[in-house]
Order: sequence, then structure tokens, then C-alpha cells
Amino acid sequence: MTQDLRSYLDLVKRKKPDDLVIVSREVNPAYEMTAVSAKLDRESRRRPILVFENVRGTTFPVLTNLHASRSRLALAMGAPPDEMLRTYLRAMERPIPPKVVSTGPVKDVVRKGSDVDLYALPQIVHHQGDGGPYITAAISFARDPEDDIWN
Repeated sequence: MTQDLRSYLDLVKRKKPDDLVIVSREVNPAYEMTAVSAKLDRESRRRPILVFENVRGTTFPVLTNLHASRSRLALAMGAPPDEMLRTYLRAMERPIPPKVVSTGPVKDVVRKGSDVDLYALPQIVHHQGDGGPYITAAISFARDPEDDIWN
């Protein structure tokens, strides 16, 4: 099953509406987005996808917690939660090659040369003591090298 981010967010809205929270008010990219996420986790044991539509200092929205739930990862893969690892490993054995397209949403905005400004991206600082803002996206599957057990 192939899908883009927009169609996946629509799928989450339909299948798991409590797993998507839109934050429309302005937020500070230094600490506040991370604080909202941590507060939801700490106080209500929730890790919904958060879409911050109005981030101070940028015109870009910020999406976080996309992969913070095994059930959402399973939904993204079109697999039952108990089959997620097997589905993932099968997919890794048979990767789908990228499809080159001439048009589409991915090409709505194209910046080249001097029009590229990385400082236009949200300058997110997650925690006190961070060396500065950084861009991150992390998900990992790890295997115990001795027992061949996956997380």
C-alpha cells in the first residue's frame, strides 16, 4: 500500500480521530512544541500526532509525533498491530523503487539556488541544554544481536 503524508493524515482522521490534534494558536518553536507534547503524554498518557499550524518565525507548519504509536505505524503499513514487524521486514526485503513524477503536490513549491533559505524552516529547540535548533525525524527498529529479537 502506497500513500503520501496527506492521505495518511486523512486515514488517521477517519480511523483514529483522537490521534490527531491540530494546534492553531501561535506557538514558540523554542521549547513550547516539545512542552505541549510532553504535557499530553505526562497528564493524559496520549501521544497524538500534533500539527502546529502557526509557528512563530516561519510560514511552515510543524508536524510531530507521527511515529509515536505502534498502532499508527501499523495503520500506515496497512497491517494489524501484531503483524507490523513481519510486514516491515517483508517490505525491507522487497523495497518499492521511487516513482519520478513531473507534477503533483510535491512540486507545488520548488526553491533553487539563492531562493533556498534553511532559516525559513522552523527553528525548533526541544530541550534546555540543546546546542541550538535542529531538524530531526527518527524511527528505528532494533535487533538484539544475540537473540534475533526485534523491538
